[in-house]
Amino acid sequence: MALFTDERAGDPASILEALPRLPGIRLAVIFRHYGAPDREAPGRKLARSCRMKGVVLLVAGDPALALRLRADGMHVPQWQAKTIRGLKKVHPHWIISTSCHDWPSLANAATNAADCAFVSPVFATSSHRGARPLGPLRAHALAAQAELPCLALGGINPQTAGKIKPGIFAGFGAIDGLSRTRT
Repeated sequence: MALFTDERAGDPASILEALPRLPGIRLAVIFRHYGAPDREAPGRKLARSCRMKGVVLLVAGDPALALRLRADGMHVPQWQAKTIRGLKKVHPHWIISTSCHDWPSLANAATNAADCAFVSPVFATSSHRGARPLGPLRAHALAAQAELPCLALGGINPQTAGKIKPGIFAGFGAIDGLSRTRT
């Protein structure tokens, strides 16, 4: 399971603290906060929380920030997918995820040795208003053909998560669906 941060949702460290512990489920946080004026400040706070809780931290789109935060790796947006192989060469211990919105990007992610891909958007999502969702059938078909582990992303919440078939997807990621979860 992965929590994608977003400035709209608030302080990512506070959201992480509020998430319930789920036995047997490993959590990762993908730190986005692209629009934050000082992206590094909330990133440092989140990195401390992740280390204390044993949560995997991936920084989206910025290898220099990932290094400064001592992150476990990076999340590479689909448009940066060609950088994956070079990142893996320079940082072989990093976990590298990417987002994929269609079959060519999913094949490219496997070719470039991404560790996993977030297939998105599966459902309509407020984080990408106007983006046409894949729908669960098309998303499942993409993930079933992929040569790397896939996680469902986009519009995932307690109501839609049940439409994700276990065994095809390795898990799921969410922004609003997890950030609004409170214990």
